[in-house]
Amino acid sequence: MKPLSLSALFLAVFVSCLPAMMAGAELATPEEVARWEQLHEKAKKEFAKWTTPEMCAKSDADSLYIEYLREVGLMKDSEIWRDKFYEVHREVLEKRTNELHPEAAKFREPLMEVFSSMLEFINGATGGLGGHVRARLPGQVEWDINEGYKAKFALGESGKFTHDDIRELGLLLQRTRAKHTLHMHPSVRDPERIESVLEDLKIAEQAMSKEAAIYFRARLIGMLAGYMAE
Repeated sequence: MKPLSLSALFLAVFVSCLPAMMAGAELATPEEVARWEQLHEKAKKEFAKWTTPEMCAKSDADSLYIEYLREVGLMKDSEIWRDKFYEVHREVLEKRTNELHPEAAKFREPLMEVFSSMLEFINGATGGLGGHVRARLPGQVEWDINEGYKAKFALGESGKFTHDDIRELGLLLQRTRAKHTLHMHPSVRDPERIESVLEDLKIAEQAMSKEAAIYFRARLIGMLAGYMAE
């Protein structure tokens, strides 16, 4: 059997619907994956004008999607179509980054594990996130990688966060949003949940430079801070 492409795997997870997955439902069928792969090919053709390698490296997916809507009209807008734009943008940008910076392939997968773990931590700490946030995460991580290389992973002294900083902010988020999780299982408020994120981070940082490690710690801090407000 031919292995599923990254796009197919991504789509299989998405179309299976995360709430249903959590309830123990099966992943998407091969027929569903095939239909979504067809949609992906359609999306690549539809978005080609707005997702050249140069454009994807210069502007994030949301900015380019807005440019797309300005030309084709708001009638084409939908959350699922925006998800597809993110996926096409990610695919183009990843190829470009790999060509310019082959070493990115060494840390991309473990870095994605870190951000996925952090998103699940935030999901528990805040009482739940929408499925589209998860669907667009790979594209956001790829954009962060792109921006990191453009900045040569330089943040300045103010951006040099530690694992302890991430831990403290994660625990603060749990406390700040605790009233939103009282109806959920107590495990979502377990302080140890942030430790799994930090374990994944340790693994990912072994595959990247010290400068890159510090850069992505700052991105994780920003991710946590973005959900701090009530």
